[in-house]
Amino acid sequence: MPFEALPERDRPQALDRAALEGCVGGPFFPGIEASRIVLQESTYDRKRPFRINADLPAGALTAGMAVPWQSDFHDCSAAEGADWWPGQRPNQVHRGQQSGVEWVPEDWKRADMTQSWSKLGFVVERKTANQVEYVEDERFVDPPVA
Repeated sequence: MPFEALPERDRPQALDRAALEGCVGGPFFPGIEASRIVLQESTYDRKRPFRINADLPAGALTAGMAVPWQSDFHDCSAAEGADWWPGQRPNQVHRGQQSGVEWVPEDWKRADMTQSWSKLGFVVERKTANQVEYVEDERFVDPPVA
């Protein structure tokens, strides 16, 4: 149903839902933000839509997440058959004059990702003449130490 056809009282909820449906994991699994607990009705305050139940214990929302998160980040690559988190974890980047370069070094293991994730680059917009490119910047990765 088009937004304009909704009764005015239903529009705020429709806007909330539209924003939340695009979260990482979509219909498959919540993913990066929280674990399956966000699918349970008891997680939310019945009187306030999309508000977390204040009676949940500290850490309840993230208790099912990978620790350290970098291990899951490593395992959710296209090379591992998962290809998750495209906005947060690119598979390939443009680096200098090279195109389609692996963002995470191919020989990295979980421990390498845990220790050196902060050295991977950011994908940023670069404008040249009339062209916009998205390239990796601020990369500070040395080859992993064996």
